[in-house]
Amino acid sequence: MAGATTLLFDLQTGLENARTIVASAAQADAAGRGVMEDASALLKKLGAEQQGLEAALRSGPGPASEQSLLSEITVEAGFEAALAAALGEDLRASRGGQSRHRWISLPVTELPVPETSISLSDQVELPAGLSRAVQGIGVVPPQEAARRQATLLPGQSLVTREGALFRWDGLVREPGHSQAQTAQLTQMNRLKVLESEIGESERRLATFQAECLATRTAVGEANAAVKSLEQQVASADQVLRHARQALADAEARHDTAERQRSNAADLASQAGRTAAEAENELEGATALHAALPDTAELDAALVEAKQALGEARRDFALQSSKVIALQRDGDTTAGRMAAIASERQAWTARDQRRVNQIEALEERQKSTQARIDLLAERPASIAAEIAPLLDRLADAERECRLASDALVRATSELSDRRRLLRAADDALAHAREARGRAEAGVESTRAGAQEARRALEERRETTPELLKNGTAENANASRETLI
Repeated sequence: MAGATTLLFDLQTGLENARTIVASAAQADAAGRGVMEDASALLKKLGAEQQGLEAALRSGPGPASEQSLLSEITVEAGFEAALAAALGEDLRASRGGQSRHRWISLPVTELPVPETSISLSDQVELPAGLSRAVQGIGVVPPQEAARRQATLLPGQSLVTREGALFRWDGLVREPGHSQAQTAQLTQMNRLKVLESEIGESERRLATFQAECLATRTAVGEANAAVKSLEQQVASADQVLRHARQALADAEARHDTAERQRSNAADLASQAGRTAAEAENELEGATALHAALPDTAELDAALVEAKQALGEARRDFALQSSKVIALQRDGDTTAGRMAAIASERQAWTARDQRRVNQIEALEERQKSTQARIDLLAERPASIAAEIAPLLDRLADAERECRLASDALVRATSELSDRRRLLRAADDALAHAREARGRAEAGVESTRAGAQEARRALEERRETTPELLKNGTAENANASRETLI
């Protein structure tokens, strides 16, 4: 019974420990779900930014296509404005084909980069055959570009990271001239960074989801173990109460039987003594009866003695039957005590199995606690990983806003320039039309003059030159006459 009580106490202790572990695991799971929701929100935010950049690139100014140089070029971050200043609208030219604005592949040439400048070709990845596009172009600080422009060799150029261009032939483009191309290159670079960050965030989210699923599975298994322990504790408690009650009843019956057996033994001993005394008295009476003459008084005493002896024998037989009954009760009690001893051995075996099960649960508890401790550290590490991503996202949003503003300004400027270009085209068309009309009038005048010349030659048999000379001579003669 002491072993069963100890087993019940151990089960209750294990149950409390299991409940504590389940509560800790549930808290870790809740914290993990919060971090996973933050990671999912960050992933959605990065996806929204990616979709916005893709839409901005699709709706960007100009007729760029998937075959344009802009779609095949890669530039290091921070050099977008420099590349846009160097190539400008030529970035939107197509690759090969029959377009009027296109790039063709040419052999590589050796054009040195201006001294003490960063080679733009080292910061750009171009398709094969187009390395000439950035050869001889160096990147320098703004304060050095204008000072060194006069030293450039034919074909060389200097650009700044701010977007200024200083060419060998004296051409200067101030920053902001190629804002649309700069914005598109920046957006393309940001899009590539976003694709990498989104892929990494998706992998981390998948890993964390798997860890959360494993935690939930462990919590579910721990809950099932807790329920099993609760059922075992309830069953053990009920069996222990029944065993205690049965033991108390058996001990009470055993005490009663022992008292009855003791009383029956006393009564049997007393009846034996009474029977012995009666036998002695009968023998004495018989001897006296044999020695004395036959008298009615002696016969009556003999009859009375025989009756007393019969009563004593009956009392002895009754007490003997009681002793036998008590012996049978004692044998039953001994059997019951043997059954109780066997049941106690069974409980001892169950106690050993429960101890083994508790040890297994403790091992499982240690492994679960280790996993919970590991998962408890994950939210902090993931939060630490998410923090720089959030900072980078804020920086990216700020850059995206700046790029969007620059794109809007560039789009507006491009629209103004296109409007001016259309007005210039219209004026040029009008000028060409007027020129055509003027040329037609000149041709008509020339034809009329030739026709008049032929008519004059036919009628006067002279030419306009002779007529002009004759008119001059007549005029001179007239002046001489007047003189």
